[in-house]
Amino acid sequence: MRTLMMVTSLAVLAGCGAKSEAFEKAKSVVSARLSDPNSAEFQNLVEVKPLALGSSPMPSDVALGRGVCGEVNAKNLMGGYIGFQPFVYLPDTRELFFSETTGVGGTLKNLATGKVMEGSRYDEYCTSTR
Repeated sequence: MRTLMMVTSLAVLAGCGAKSEAFEKAKSVVSARLSDPNSAEFQNLVEVKPLALGSSPMPSDVALGRGVCGEVNAKNLMGGYIGFQPFVYLPDTRELFFSETTGVGGTLKNLATGKVMEGSRYDEYCTSTR
C-alpha cells in the first residue's frame, strides 16, 4: 500500500513537472520578445492539446499542435504597463503568436513569419473545453 501511494505521488509530481516546464519555456520565449522582459507578468496559463485541422469550419493556415496559452502584461518603452494581452506558444514548431490589440478577441500574429491566428481560432484552441 505504501509503495502504491509513493508511485502515485511520483506520477503526479512528474506530470506537474512537465506542465511547469512547458509554462517556463513559454514564459521565457514570450519575455524575450518584450521591450522590458523583467517586467513580464503572466496569468491564465494553460497547456492545451493539439487541435486537429478540420475540427472547425474556420479557415486557418496555423496547424495547432500542443501548446501553451496565456496572457502577458509588461512595461512598454515609456515604462507603463500595457495591459494583459493573449499569446499562444507552440513548442513543436517554436511559433509564438501575440495579440495585436489589448484584450482577448483580436487577431494574434506570429511576428517572425507573419502567420495570423484569428481571435475565434484562439478562443477555440485556448478557452474551449474539449
